[in-house]
Amino acid sequence: MKTYLFLISLLVLSGCTHNADKESSVEITRFDIIATDSMVAQSEQKLMPALCAMRVIYGDTALNPGQILALYKESQATKAFSPDVRKLLPELKEQENELGTSFKNISQNLPNAVTPTHIYGYVTPYMQSIVLVDSVMFVGLNHYLGENYPGYEGFEHYKRKLKQPNRIAIDAIEAIIYINYPYQETDNPVALSRMLYEGAIVSVLQDVMPEHSVADLLGYSDDEWKWSEEHERDLWKSMAENGVLYSHDPMMTTRIISPAPNSAVVLTEAPGRIGRYIGYKIVQSYLNNHNDMSIKDILSPEFYNSQSTLIDAEYSPK
Repeated sequence: MKTYLFLISLLVLSGCTHNADKESSVEITRFDIIATDSMVAQSEQKLMPALCAMRVIYGDTALNPGQILALYKESQATKAFSPDVRKLLPELKEQENELGTSFKNISQNLPNAVTPTHIYGYVTPYMQSIVLVDSVMFVGLNHYLGENYPGYEGFEHYKRKLKQPNRIAIDAIEAIIYINYPYQETDNPVALSRMLYEGAIVSVLQDVMPEHSVADLLGYSDDEWKWSEEHERDLWKSMAENGVLYSHDPMMTTRIISPAPNSAVVLTEAPGRIGRYIGYKIVQSYLNNHNDMSIKDILSPEFYNSQSTLIDAEYSPK
């Protein structure tokens, strides 16, 4: 799973409750621009949900709006990235439209899922690109300036390739699904359970973001997707024969699920997160054999922790 930051909000305790217009279209309010503008005082009300949520991020509910704005503007990250964020991401209309469509699909297919009432684009000093506090989502725009952005030179390629503007909506929706349906492991979890869970996440993303290829949703390049498709049988054989599927070692699960340059523990040339790819394939095979299963059903622990799921999927790559 990509790292996102989910914080339990203290907004109610700090007197920062707010109402949202649920009928309004999805907007990514540019906190990064408004907060550093000389006329910020005139727009403070528009920033109020963000300012309240940032009390939680900063770990001090006594901070007033002026203090929060000062902390933000004086941040080294803000000073370093704000000019380039403004230049390279002057507007986010495409991402807003994509989020609007995805929110509608979520409401239809996952009616109990809670989506943010406010979304803000900002510059973040944290490694997490998406931060959720209560009903407020922050998108760290400095994480999406393109894989060739000079400021990313210190990152390995497998990380840089995910720092594209077209990843904003994917990462935001993925974070929403993760927080609404967190992984629930058993007392003695095996790697296969996490693979199925991650495969279910990708399947749900495919359902609510059909305009994206599965490769996009997995974070794979065209070459990585093609290689995985061509070697699917070999990947599965290696996992089955080398004890990967039923390994209780959490490090094994991490090596096949977490972002990495490769999944050499399975096959030397396998791209990173190959457990997620195979998990997706198993889930799709299961869904093809069980038309009565809903998208919400596959996010249930009873599905991904069940020993019968793999058997019932009848997964057998050619």
